[in-house]
Amino acid sequence: MKLNDIKIGYRLMMAFGLMLAIMAGITAIAALGSRTTRNHLTHSVDNINAKSTLVAAMRQNLFRQGLAARNIGAVTDLNLMQAEMGKIGVEQQHYHDNEAKLTAIALTDEEKSIINEMHGYEKDSAPFMKEAQEYVVGFNAGQALKVLTTQVAPLQDKWLGAIDHLVGLQNKGLQDSLQQFGDESGRKAHLGGDIAKALMAKAPELLAQPPNIEQVEVMAAKIPG
Repeated sequence: MKLNDIKIGYRLMMAFGLMLAIMAGITAIAALGSRTTRNHLTHSVDNINAKSTLVAAMRQNLFRQGLAARNIGAVTDLNLMQAEMGKIGVEQQHYHDNEAKLTAIALTDEEKSIINEMHGYEKDSAPFMKEAQEYVVGFNAGQALKVLTTQVAPLQDKWLGAIDHLVGLQNKGLQDSLQQFGDESGRKAHLGGDIAKALMAKAPELLAQPPNIEQVEVMAAKIPG
């Protein structure tokens, strides 16, 4: 049956039905796209928050190592000195645990580069940490403190700087994610998908001219409740 053979009432009804279908389709696309966007944004934010939490924990671990190192010079009892060196070892282990969790998350090339830089500082400081531990065992707190403050501390300062750079990347990543999903291209994608194109392809058969669907700027909105 040709379209011209259908009575005008039915044609109008079909046209009206198509318009409703197009509107419903566009609404569904917008809702689906909005939900997908929210899910993507939520995933991105959760990812960044997880990395930020781990990086902050790594910074705290490194800071506590430096604090324990300074405490070694403030005690004279061998057991207390060894206890402080033990704290350094514990914080080193916690640091490595947090780093392992961090690297298990998808990292950018820039983040990987900073992690490698941090590995370099850790590798350079390892011989001095071992030397300081030997001084502690030999009950020579003065020499242990000297090694820790003159050799290890400068490396840890650079190390902390690298961690702070990593923190800055997480903050920038969060801002970029929020901006990415609120731009014009994201909104246009909702109205240019395959479902919308399929619905619009049928419009010429039932409508005098294609419907004009435009985007609007929401100036204000009231949240229910």
